[in-house]
Amino acid sequence: IDDKKNGFIVPCNDVKALAEAMKKVLSDNELARKFSEEGKKVSQRMDSTKIAESWIEFIKHFNCFY
Repeated sequence: IDDKKNGFIVPCNDVKALAEAMKKVLSDNELARKFSEEGKKVSQRMDSTKIAESWIEFIKHFNCFY
């Protein structure tokens, strides 16, 4: 999570902060849309095929691929 870009980061065990963050998203359609769109971008970057390809390129770069 990138705080305020695709979600909110709240302190661990801070129920009040979590509730406030949830209220912000639920009461602001534009903010919810923004978080949704940014979240989709993150999920596309985290695609397992893309991650595997990145690792293969990294390994090739260091000539470790036999």
